[in-house]
Amino acid sequence: MGIFHRFTKKDKENNKDGKKENVNKKQKKNELKMKQVDHYFGYLLTIYNEFADKYAENEDFKEGLNPHSKEYIKNLEHGIQLTKKAYDKINAIPYVYDIPKTTQQYMKSSKEQFLMNLENYIKRDEVIKKAIAEAAETGNKIEIFDEFTIPFTVKAQFHMETATTYMDQARESI
Repeated sequence: MGIFHRFTKKDKENNKDGKKENVNKKQKKNELKMKQVDHYFGYLLTIYNEFADKYAENEDFKEGLNPHSKEYIKNLEHGIQLTKKAYDKINAIPYVYDIPKTTQQYMKSSKEQFLMNLENYIKRDEVIKKAIAEAAETGNKIEIFDEFTIPFTVKAQFHMETATTYMDQARESI
């Protein structure tokens, strides 16, 4: 009976080691998937943060300008170009395919929210530019009121919050 007990005990130990190996393999696969997700969002955020820094500098410069000046219009156009470049870079980020479909969907949704955020920046600057052009045609002076910018700013903020939520959900889905 002692021999039989020894053999079954060894089999149980082997099964435990086999289970541990499977758990370790699964854990390593999940860590690799998590790294891929982190790299994806890290790249996306790097592009967005570079844009945000440049755009903020552009906005700071614009603060001291007269809305009817050529410099102000050039500054608006520069802001639009910065936003379009960031949009194109983010739009070109390739998808990661060797992760679960749910995670892919969250990543895609987050990327779309970043793009919609940038679209609102473009729309905001174009509305201001159009209002200045219309005022110039009629000979009226214009001041840039919050009425021009608040709807787009609120939408942009909403899209960023939603993008962040999707980022969190993507990480949790692995």
